[in-house]
Amino acid sequence: MNFAQITTVTAKRSKTEGMGGGRGGMNGSWNSTITITIITTTTKTTQQPTNSFMISIKDENLLDETEKKTKIQRLRNFEIQPILPSSLQTEHIELTEAIVLNVTNKSLFSALLRILPPLPAQFEHLKRVNGIALLVSVGQNGEIGTAERTAIGQLIGGEPTFTGRHIPCQKPQSRHQLEMYRKIWPMSFHKNANLEAMIDGTLLTAEETARIKQLFVIVERTKGALFYDPATDQIVAECGDGTAQFEAAANPRQNPLAAHPVLNAIERLSANQRRTTARTDGREEEGEEEVPGAEFSAQYLATGFYAILAMEPCTMCAMALVHVRAKRVFFGTLNAKFGALCSKWRLQESPHINHHFDVFRIVERILL
Repeated sequence: MNFAQITTVTAKRSKTEGMGGGRGGMNGSWNSTITITIITTTTKTTQQPTNSFMISIKDENLLDETEKKTKIQRLRNFEIQPILPSSLQTEHIELTEAIVLNVTNKSLFSALLRILPPLPAQFEHLKRVNGIALLVSVGQNGEIGTAERTAIGQLIGGEPTFTGRHIPCQKPQSRHQLEMYRKIWPMSFHKNANLEAMIDGTLLTAEETARIKQLFVIVERTKGALFYDPATDQIVAECGDGTAQFEAAANPRQNPLAAHPVLNAIERLSANQRRTTARTDGREEEGEEEVPGAEFSAQYLATGFYAILAMEPCTMCAMALVHVRAKRVFFGTLNAKFGALCSKWRLQESPHINHHFDVFRIVERILL
């Protein structure tokens, strides 16, 4: 019978080459990982050990680009943080004035509700009954008309006594808010599945999370922006930072919009989709001239796509992302001076825009 013992030794080598140096005389540095596996076999009859060796050398410089990007991302610890609505980031509860009527005979509630006018649309989430308290009106302008007061008095058999209360005026956006609000007054709640998934961290799958982190490494390196189609797992448009090119051009007629990578990425997305349309209808094969934008609307260019940005966009770029209907926006560095999704204000929370997207920030955690 033979007995075997396996010993593995791993070592790394790195070297910086100058002009005319080794490895083909190229400038730069190289790194290699050398793994030596020693297999010591001992025969029971002779008790004489014999050694065999396996040597594996992996040259870091021979990794393809995908392997390099994946390795860089794996060595760095990124966290994708949702930018939640401002109203969810405070325990403050905004209250408004209300008028209630205490009704000891609960059998009268149905008849009383038929007398009272419906609540304004912004308060429809409030329930009308809380124990023996009947919600009569809400808001500073809420009042009880003479006809309603008389009808209520006739129904309860006496002069009604109304009291003032303060109750939550905002609709709950999350279950946590619902639990806080209903301690003051009962209300209905319509779950926002997308928002709840953002809160509990289940909106993105593990595969999506890993892919987004990998793509962020690309835009971080180029200080640019890209559009990613999660349905096909493809980058559909990509652009680096145009600021340096704009400054270097020294051309007063140069379009300053070229300094915004989001706008450049949208332009490339538009061009890519125009080419796809031309190939589909056969214009390219027939040699027909393409008219930019002739049959193409920029309004829905990025429907369903993720925008991954090195930096938080300015208001102009953020509005462009609204215009092209991006589904989700991921960015890294905060833009303290012009940021329109977190730093200066939050465009995605505006009630005046006709499209809203989810926003996330990608933060690197330093491992100690």
